[in-house]
Amino acid sequence: MKNSILFLSLSLMFILSSCEQSKKGAWTDSDIEKCKKEILDGMKEKKEEFEMMKSMFKIDENEFSKCLCEKVEDKYESFAEADAKIEKELDSEKGAEFLMSCMGEDFKKGLDDALERNLDTFEFSDDAF
Repeated sequence: MKNSILFLSLSLMFILSSCEQSKKGAWTDSDIEKCKKEILDGMKEKKEEFEMMKSMFKIDENEFSKCLCEKVEDKYESFAEADAKIEKELDSEKGAEFLMSCMGEDFKKGLDDALERNLDTFEFSDDAF
């Protein structure tokens, strides 16, 4: 009987220790999939805005969600932690930077071009100084 309990205890310890657990920078496949699904669901909720960005900047929704999940994975221990904290921790400016970092090269080029045009055509009035 003691051997059976010992064997059962050791087996249970082995099973529990071999279970995958997410950690910062190395989430489980399950957590990555939950993250991607959450992002894709959010895109569906804001379909009009995302469709416009997608067509203007040639954004692939799967690549976008993968990129965002990789960034979130590097910041949080698990999807559950990210889900609970991300809205509180990322203000609108940090959130925008986070999103823009995954928008792709066409978006970055378009943004750079727009900024350059505005700076080139911007004139200071005499009253500014």
